[in-house]
Amino acid sequence: MDVRRLNDLLDRYHKGGCTAEELKEIEQWYTQLGDSSLKAPMSSDPSENEAYLHNQYQYFEARIKKDRPTSRILPILKAAAVLVLIIGGSLLFLLFRNQGIQKPETVLADIGPGGDHATLTLPDGKTMQLDSIKNGNIALMGNQQAIKTGNGSLIYNDNGSSTETLAYNILATPRGGKYMICLPDGTKVWLNAATSLRFPVAFSRKERRVEVIGEAYFEIAPDPQRPFFVSSGSQVIKVLGTHFNVSAYAEEKNITTTLLQGRVMVNTQKDGIMLSPGQAAVFENGKVSSHTADIEQAVAWKDGILDMNGQSLEEVMRKIARWYDVEIIYQNQIPTKILSGQMDRELKLSELVQGLRTMGLDIKMEGKKLIINS
Repeated sequence: MDVRRLNDLLDRYHKGGCTAEELKEIEQWYTQLGDSSLKAPMSSDPSENEAYLHNQYQYFEARIKKDRPTSRILPILKAAAVLVLIIGGSLLFLLFRNQGIQKPETVLADIGPGGDHATLTLPDGKTMQLDSIKNGNIALMGNQQAIKTGNGSLIYNDNGSSTETLAYNILATPRGGKYMICLPDGTKVWLNAATSLRFPVAFSRKERRVEVIGEAYFEIAPDPQRPFFVSSGSQVIKVLGTHFNVSAYAEEKNITTTLLQGRVMVNTQKDGIMLSPGQAAVFENGKVSSHTADIEQAVAWKDGILDMNGQSLEEVMRKIARWYDVEIIYQNQIPTKILSGQMDRELKLSELVQGLRTMGLDIKMEGKKLIINS
């Protein structure tokens, strides 16, 4: 497809003005992204072209290669999020084809994405670095066993017991970490980077109660006789059996609870709100309010996606800082820029930076720092 034609189509797509025929044309182009024509030389210097375009092709290919059938985001919508980045690179090729192409900056020590990293603190204060422990039984606490599996998860065997004397564990992910845990009642919790979950080894007979700092996605095991409570600072979420996401990072100005299935009651010291599926509660400055939620964006991190749609540059950079464990430095004032699009959380940091640059950001890497000029 002609580059100018594609650029026009993408512009209309993001403005919501594409016809059905034009959408089909974009989809056909997307299916041909792997074609070797994408690697055709664009400069009079073959050596520069070969190295540069190979780097670019690998970058684009890495960002679209994953197929997540469990996600409700259609493949074409996932692709559309990166099409603007790709066409931006193509236009740069055309603009500078007669002037030579500037080589991308050399990254001496690239930074990989986050992974399955966590520590487990037992009731006696002993701390276990889960990365360095072999799979299998790792702790016995009374009649409860903690079992590490091979896919970044921890499972607590339910022996059917409950207690009124609670002993607590803390599962914590560092910056650049994530982990999943199956609690004794069968509830599953996915922890994002820089998150901690405090939970009892065995729940009480009357209720199930945990505490979270950071961001976590919950799939609560139904138990009408024992409601489930999630505490985050001054907010308490009461559920019976449901799927929801809670984001409660200390550096963010609010706590956001997004409901996917079931019902939850979000309580504060002053008031409370009952959520229905598709709604989110925002707790800020001592007050809680609700609105229609962007479900895909709320749980994108769990599906391995960095969703930037409608978010400020500062918000997105905080997410990047937590996932890649890097420091963000603004040379001047923080740009008041709203971003759009999605990127794969499995990209190396240098690949992510390349994508951000095509969005018009002046950003560079220096070790474990990202420096942004306004």
